[in-house]
Amino acid sequence: MNQCKRKILQQYQQGERNFQRANLRGLSFKGKDLSDADFSFADIRSTNFRDNY
Repeated sequence: MNQCKRKILQQYQQGERNFQRANLRGLSFKGKDLSDADFSFADIRSTNFRDNY
């Protein structure tokens, strides 16, 4: 698993929701629940946030 992705998921699990300006380019969060996360101004080009279904 990508180090950046691991860090985002760990911080989210610990209650962090502010991921403004994060570089998530090309990462896949497929099937992950990131409800209420704030990705304002984040680089989400080619990032996958889709559910498994």
